[in-house]
Amino acid sequence: MNAAEMKRAAGRALELGLTAVLTVPVVLVILAAAAAVVWLWASRMLPQPVYEPETFTQARWEELDDRGVLVDSLLEQYDGLEGMDLAEVQALLGEHPYTREDPEVGMYRDGYYIGAGRENSGREEVMVLQFRDGEVIRVEFEDAG
Repeated sequence: MNAAEMKRAAGRALELGLTAVLTVPVVLVILAAAAAVVWLWASRMLPQPVYEPETFTQARWEELDDRGVLVDSLLEQYDGLEGMDLAEVQALLGEHPYTREDPEVGMYRDGYYIGAGRENSGREEVMVLQFRDGEVIRVEFEDAG
């Protein structure tokens, strides 16, 4: 082997070495991308958690600041509170923080702070009970701010 052949062989070796050095990271990136795609696909196939509101109890209502997670259960258990009088509501939920009266329509509204946690709300709220003739006629939700 003469000097020219050795130079050519060294050049070829260098070329193959550079190719190998560049090929390995490219292959690793492709494998990582494929793994990410498979992981995303597989994660969609797994069962997703389902929103389960907590069950309303008077004890849970009293201990929580963010009562929004209990509201759906409360309204379901007590038929939306409709027809209950103020004494029944207060026996169930405790004292309310405010009352607003509207003498023109013969209605007053009691509000209970429920905080955050109500499904699809994403904000702090007050559960407002509208009364007419001493009974709850409607439950609405307003921003607490």
